[in-house]
Amino acid sequence: MKNLTFYLCLFVAFIFTLSSCSDDDGDLPISETLEINIPNQDPEEGVAVIAGQQITVALQLRSTDNNLETFSINGPGIDITYEDILDTDDDENLEGIRPGDTYDQVNKQSVNYTMNYTVSTQDIETAIANDGTLTYLYTLTDKDGEITAEAKFTVPQYAFTDEQSITLIYKSINQTDGENQSEEAGIEYSGNDVAANIGEMMVFSATDMVEVSQEVYDAVTAADTDSFSAANTAYEDGSKISDIAIGADADFEAKYVVVKKEEGQFSVVHFEDLEFAPGDNRASINFKLIGLATN
Repeated sequence: MKNLTFYLCLFVAFIFTLSSCSDDDGDLPISETLEINIPNQDPEEGVAVIAGQQITVALQLRSTDNNLETFSINGPGIDITYEDILDTDDDENLEGIRPGDTYDQVNKQSVNYTMNYTVSTQDIETAIANDGTLTYLYTLTDKDGEITAEAKFTVPQYAFTDEQSITLIYKSINQTDGENQSEEAGIEYSGNDVAANIGEMMVFSATDMVEVSQEVYDAVTAADTDSFSAANTAYEDGSKISDIAIGADADFEAKYVVVKKEEGQFSVVHFEDLEFAPGDNRASINFKLIGLATN
């Protein structure tokens, strides 16, 4: 009987130990003393952000009764934890505040923190492939537990607009009628080298462009709802140029470019023909613009 009692006590102690370990491995309890306020985020939720744009989130970190302890930010492009938000300079893993952010310690129970981040093209691609948002999770702890909050930013959903065929007409170096330009395609027929029998095409209302093969052009234009990612991959893999020479008449050879628009969009252009006709010269191009999806 004594042995049975002994083993029963051991069993109870073992179960208690397992229960304690399980509690330790779980998440911290939600703290009733903590709060994370977000009085401002720029741009506001629902306003689309594009690559290269800075986003800003103002955070008020508060505890009603206790000293603040850890604070972390997790989201696209940012994964950082302050082991002691009250003493960031002594943090073993960091050297002060994350570059670009601002910090104001009111007291040991109150910190104002502002996150500033410039959105990358990869961030936009990842968001488009997921739920269409950039989401940042903030976690704050004190001795009683933790609390979380999040900020969300919408990204544009891109898809190809209908294919368009246009003719750019070059008349002279002093031309001002705009017939040699296409803002949508991002291309301007800017001049001729008659001796070399070529016309010069340059970017217009665009950052730059890359020349691609027909195979890449076909793959990008077939991507449809994945058009942004496909065009961006082709663009990033290519050599950036601001102009391209197109042979005229018998010297013509089809060429293909991906144009990076100033708004962060792309157009995919196929040069189909160039004629040095008497009088005005004509460049025929076919292009697809990657615009905002309507669904």
